[in-house]
Amino acid sequence: MVSDIARMGTQGSSLTKQVSRRMTPRQFLLRYKRDPRVQSGAFFPSGPVDVTQEDRIGVVLLNLGGPASRSDVESFLYRRWMDPVLERLRIRRGRHVLVKLAAKIGARLLWKDYEQIGGECPINRLTREQASALQEELNGGASSAHGIRFKTYIAMRYGSPDSNDALRKMRSDGITRSILLPLYPQYSMATTGSSLAYWFAMTSRDAQPISTTAVVEYAAHPGYIQALSDRIDQALQRVPRRLRSSTHVVFSAEHPSIGGHFRGEDSFCAHVRETIQRVMSSREQTPSHLTYFDVPQSETYSGHPETRQVLKELGAEGVRSVVVVPIGLATDHLWTAYTLDIALRQELRESGIEFYEVTSALNCHRQFISALADIVTDHIRIGTGSAAHPRHRPGGTAGRHSADARMRNEEDARCHVCSPSIRAREWKAGSGSAGQVL
Repeated sequence: MVSDIARMGTQGSSLTKQVSRRMTPRQFLLRYKRDPRVQSGAFFPSGPVDVTQEDRIGVVLLNLGGPASRSDVESFLYRRWMDPVLERLRIRRGRHVLVKLAAKIGARLLWKDYEQIGGECPINRLTREQASALQEELNGGASSAHGIRFKTYIAMRYGSPDSNDALRKMRSDGITRSILLPLYPQYSMATTGSSLAYWFAMTSRDAQPISTTAVVEYAAHPGYIQALSDRIDQALQRVPRRLRSSTHVVFSAEHPSIGGHFRGEDSFCAHVRETIQRVMSSREQTPSHLTYFDVPQSETYSGHPETRQVLKELGAEGVRSVVVVPIGLATDHLWTAYTLDIALRQELRESGIEFYEVTSALNCHRQFISALADIVTDHIRIGTGSAAHPRHRPGGTAGRHSADARMRNEEDARCHVCSPSIRAREWKAGSGSAGQVL
């Protein structure tokens, strides 16, 4: 397909300049003002949208990112700590200088952790693999039926390639419609919210914006739930038989680290509870715990126990086997590969726990990739001209979920901190076979 720039003819030079501009962390800080849309992620329509054979669809995987080498650590910290959505530093004037200095000091300390896992954050390689697997899955379904082609892109919030790189590449590839797909199953202002706010600020001044729709969350998607449950099964198979029946499952979510949560605005906790409720519904005999990692003692976070504290208490109570399940991000990174699997394991040596296992993130689990493809195609209506056709989902999942977004109201999924109006989207379960593990 001829690229957008080529088709613009005489406007090509101005569009090229538009594409070449990059929004820096400092520019985003100055441009961003407290936006109520960050609470719900409603910066873009959530679909479904009509597409035809003439459309070329770009699927942008939104992820955290991480340093690829020692020289990248300072830049990673700088980008993260400059993010105004996180509200760590409320000051704007002079923040750039302060964060630069803090990132330089912090990089020296953080690099020691990365050295323990090979000197590179695994999230970079794994996200590339997820993007490749999803593109293959998508183009094995809808495109074969109606000639629609998908291409995946990566937009790391604090790493590389970033949102600017993804947008530039989409324009050069002639993408006419884009779908923003977070690799954060549960919505939080600090993760998906920040990525959507950045993308909105980056594209809001475009003269020729690409038509964009966004996936906000899929915390209750049956394919995601099944993949997460399968990861737990894999971990339990590694538990010694004598300890398997008494093993506790400890879900550990990274603390949102955002003031909005404590004002009851962030939906992360409610979505995490929804996910765990569904995963454990078929495991009624397995003791489970929801915990948060590194909960600040200075914050009021009553009822949300800290991961270390819970594990040490379990050891003191005589529990000898635990399986820790990272939740909130679908790709392994420093927190899963080092903090939980190495540092915390060492910290618990004297706790009395004999067997300690951390599940890997979903990464390229076949069922998870199929779920992502289902979510993407659920956000479009495939047609030719004005005649719409039923959507075709790849991987044999046609008709598995409805596009209707309904809010759940179960009392046991509520969080006393989060707003009661914030619930996970409900998906209708149907047919579909489990995929193999990759």
